[in-house]
Amino acid sequence: MSGESKPKKLTMDEIGKITDPDYLRRGLEYHDGKMVLNPARHGNKLYAEVKGGGKSNYKVTITFEEKISAKCTCISARRTAYCKHAIAVMVGWSKTPEAFVESEAPPFTEAAAGGKKKKASVKKGKTETREIQEKGIVAIENLLTDAAMAGLSAITRERVELVRELAEETRNYKLVRLSAALLKFADGLSGASGGSDFSLSRYAEDMTDILFTAKAIRKYWKEGAEDERVLEDLIGKTWQKKSLPIKKGLKMIEVEYKSYETPDNFRIDQSVFFCLGDGSFYSEKQILPPHLKNREAPKQSYAGKVIRAGAAYFYPGYPPARIRIEEVEENPVDDETMATLEGMAEKDWDKLIDDYMEGRRDVFAPLFRPALLRPARVICKESGLALSDSNGTLLPMPLSSERSAGLCRELSGGELITLFGNIVVGDLGLEFELMSAAIESYSGPRIAY
Repeated sequence: MSGESKPKKLTMDEIGKITDPDYLRRGLEYHDGKMVLNPARHGNKLYAEVKGGGKSNYKVTITFEEKISAKCTCISARRTAYCKHAIAVMVGWSKTPEAFVESEAPPFTEAAAGGKKKKASVKKGKTETREIQEKGIVAIENLLTDAAMAGLSAITRERVELVRELAEETRNYKLVRLSAALLKFADGLSGASGGSDFSLSRYAEDMTDILFTAKAIRKYWKEGAEDERVLEDLIGKTWQKKSLPIKKGLKMIEVEYKSYETPDNFRIDQSVFFCLGDGSFYSEKQILPPHLKNREAPKQSYAGKVIRAGAAYFYPGYPPARIRIEEVEENPVDDETMATLEGMAEKDWDKLIDDYMEGRRDVFAPLFRPALLRPARVICKESGLALSDSNGTLLPMPLSSERSAGLCRELSGGELITLFGNIVVGDLGLEFELMSAAIESYSGPRIAY
């Protein structure tokens, strides 16, 4: 198309073919929520502003040439061809083209992705990252101040969407923990805006968590961090492979494999391993952003295998600490593996509980602790299964009826050696959340998920 041609007509099907379903859904929500402002067209381009999580709106430009291109001043536009703000403008053009006023000149100067002006490249490194993160925290503090002053009666669907918007931007600022706290806060607010159940105590807890995390980030900027384990979630610290500790010949067994989506639509494929050498739990992850999650194949699982990693690189983190493994050799589970697991398993629940409670003193630690257990007995109770140690101390193990029946079937044809899982706080107090079981069956030893 020439520069003077008009934007072509656009159908919803055509939009759906160039974007991720999640971005299309968010774009529709933005359009239907009347968050697309001042739509205009000039030549072969569309222009509009879209409400954002902060006090400024995002400026979007859509260009119709051989291919449709988009520019937006949001930070998400740095990593995807079409951010949700761009999709919202396209949806508007498809549904209500008459709303786009013909302009004699471009309504505003196009900005590069993320709101940066085009100029000579200057490397800023850590200073620029810090400035971006500071901007995000200020926006969050302003939002919470506005929410506190306006009161619960002012919570609307639009305000909830602004919190979600800010959470996504915060994730892009690499403030992962803060982003998760904002999404949790938005979920709680949606109950108030939709007229459904709303918990005032959760509202207060979520707001406190956000402010506490923001304060911790500012403290890190001022004083640094004594514990590197918090840095990835707190400020998006990334680690070069060459800087990571390495071990060779690490022998492990996969005890859980799962694929799940985070509240901000990232897909995570995760293997949890138990190390047969030092008794530690580790995890290997594939983390995919929204625009890649439906295009990339799942990471490899090593279910039912003992693996030996020619090289294992260790990231700072809480158990199960993240690792990267290379040169993997796979072998079947054998009797020696079972004997090793039995010898390394926890058999005293009191010590297990004491260790868990000690770990909870660290406010940044996960709310769970991975554990390998060798119960003296498995007891059936009305509330579900319970694990007893040799002293008679019980640890509840709630399971769905389907999974409970599956475990019983596994045990009917073999002997339970150990259980892999997490110690968590649940409805019954401290509970054991099952990952898998090591079973010696007539057909041989195996790990049952």
